[in-house]
Amino acid sequence: MSTEPAARRRPSPSPSPSPRSRPTDGSPAPRPRRAPSRRAVHPSESARRPAAQTSRWFVSPDLVGPRVTVGLGWAAITAVALAGGSVTLSWWLGGTAALAAFQAASTWKRSDRRPSPAVAAGVAAGWVVAAGLGPLAFIGLGVVLLGVGVMFGMAAAWAPGRHDGGAPAGQVPADVLVTLACAAVPAAAAVGPVLLRTHGVVLSLVLLSYAVVWDAANWVWAAGSRHPWIGALAGAACIGSVTVGVAGLFPQFKAAGPWELGLIAAVLAPLGGPLACLVVGSPRARVRALRRLDSLVVLGPLWAFAATRLAG
Repeated sequence: MSTEPAARRRPSPSPSPSPRSRPTDGSPAPRPRRAPSRRAVHPSESARRPAAQTSRWFVSPDLVGPRVTVGLGWAAITAVALAGGSVTLSWWLGGTAALAAFQAASTWKRSDRRPSPAVAAGVAAGWVVAAGLGPLAFIGLGVVLLGVGVMFGMAAAWAPGRHDGGAPAGQVPADVLVTLACAAVPAAAAVGPVLLRTHGVVLSLVLLSYAVVWDAANWVWAAGSRHPWIGALAGAACIGSVTVGVAGLFPQFKAAGPWELGLIAAVLAPLGGPLACLVVGSPRARVRALRRLDSLVVLGPLWAFAATRLAG
């Protein structure tokens, strides 16, 4: 403790303002303003925020949750279902298509359209399961489900309390068409591998391999780039690598068959995502089951038709 008398203690002089900051009219000097503090955002916190989409036609990769684990698990279950036969594969992909149709129809809640998620899911699952029984069963049951879907959609649209004051003109047909579109897009993606599985395991395996490697490359490259189209280029390059293996391992294709099929896959796989966006009511909606199948929306049916012509 200091023994110096209190009278001899002098307070420390306060720093005097700079001559430039002193006013000339004798008024007190203004207090310096502090810059607003910005809280640092942790990378994990920014990943939990919904990613802004730069375009409706290019979907930003979903980084929320264990996406790699989910993707590997889905690919493993699909491989087991593929080995089990066309019926097993149809039930697995039919369930995925039903969930995708339900999610797509649910995104229209805040719009003028009111599709039925339950009807969309049922029609999508029925189409895919029918494809596992063969082409004729797929066509026959598809026509039946189409009629049932139209009737249920109209019944749901005209139900009491469905529209206050009655349904507007043109509302019911539009709701039915949106419901069927939400069912048709994921069903088209899943039908191609199932129909090919009825002819053997090779064609369906090649088609699903193209879809899996394109999805993986597109997710990895588009997630770290400001340009979403870079993922499509990376996916096309990976499809080329798979095509080299197909040409060397499977001799049942004709001379230039593997290269033609690889080129078709590289061109058609990027078109599925933009087409799937047409049945989504909101660009920011999370439709993860539909994103799992969107690369097959155009690739599946067209590649299946070309493969049956080019395979020996």
